[in-house]
Amino acid sequence: MRPRGGWLMRMAVLVIGVAIGAGCITQRSLGVGQMASAVGKGAADINVFTGVMYQQQTAPPTPSATVGGEPLSNQLNSKGLSLPWFEANANYGFGDHLTLNLHMSPAGLQPGLKITLNKSRIAHIALLPQFGIGYASYGESTTSADSTGRGTEVSPSSKTSLILMGGLKLLISHRSGFYFGLGYDLMFTRNAEYFTTGTPQTLVYHQTVLTSLQHQLAAAVGMSVKIGFISIRPEIAFAIVPSISGTQVTDNANPYSASGGFAWAILPGFGFALTSPPNHADKGAEEDDKNVGESEERQEEKAEDPPPREREDEN
Repeated sequence: MRPRGGWLMRMAVLVIGVAIGAGCITQRSLGVGQMASAVGKGAADINVFTGVMYQQQTAPPTPSATVGGEPLSNQLNSKGLSLPWFEANANYGFGDHLTLNLHMSPAGLQPGLKITLNKSRIAHIALLPQFGIGYASYGESTTSADSTGRGTEVSPSSKTSLILMGGLKLLISHRSGFYFGLGYDLMFTRNAEYFTTGTPQTLVYHQTVLTSLQHQLAAAVGMSVKIGFISIRPEIAFAIVPSISGTQVTDNANPYSASGGFAWAILPGFGFALTSPPNHADKGAEEDDKNVGESEERQEEKAEDPPPREREDEN
């Protein structure tokens, strides 16, 4: 039979390296790391964020029973700390208002389109719809050798995890460097585990599939400070998951579904951004403001300068 200690070790490794669903810590994408302004047509920037991720998660309740048959309801509480945590953004501009964004995190890749709603030198507002996907797999087995040195693979096991995300972010940034983000993500995870029990003569294959659906609300606030051609962006992000529902199927038996889970996460850290030179979108905004200023000056001069007839009367 497979030792219990080995099973616990495998689960600990999976929690660290794999995006998993209800019942275990789920990998999340929280960082914003960018301003709401567009980078401009043909311009690009990239930023890398590092910090400390801490989160707690409570899985939906599962039924159980005591030895005497008394019904019970169990909920698995998980918590995790990741240091260092890395996320990144890559942006490429298609115009004064459209920017292609690729966000990368332990949860996977999230391509999106940042739509800057206004054109200003003071503050910007943008919408960022995103779709994400992440995948991971892990396998393990034990090789048992006899006195002749011939090895036999026993107790093979494997686990695959898939995460799909879709959501929308609202971004606000100010020319002082302050920026803020608020977002919603619908997260679907699927975890399939395959393992065996028994001796080689009585080997039995098992399969457990866990799926979960989570609604995540996240907010982040940061400050961008430009030093030369590099911008330093300290940021703190926070997320809550008010609803988790899950389904478990073991050995193709009748599935068990439950809801009522909850989770929260916090991510403080800072990022480094490499930005391209000022683009034509910013120059256009500056020219608009300059034209407005010149127009106001001409109006003031016109008000102070008397009409031609008044000048003749004075003469």
